[in-house]
Amino acid sequence: MVERFDMLSDLHRRRLNWHFRVYVKRLYEHRYPGKNGFTLEMVLVDSDGVRVHASIPTSLVNRWLGNIKEFHMYDMKNFIVVERKH
Repeated sequence: MVERFDMLSDLHRRRLNWHFRVYVKRLYEHRYPGKNGFTLEMVLVDSDGVRVHASIPTSLVNRWLGNIKEFHMYDMKNFIVVERKH
């Protein structure tokens, strides 16, 4: 059975059951000035070369810190897609 993956170019907010195979191009911590928490920030790239920015919120950082590494390929599921606020 061939596994089917969604493409990053198809992302939208109305769907919750995403399944991506992505490469972590960049991974870094974003610390908030004057606060104790931080987020993990990532640039993800799919097989078509489409890039998106993804964040792991402070409440989930401990679960994923050390489990996601820069320059590695991952299958990722159950994304929540939100519109970026400027």
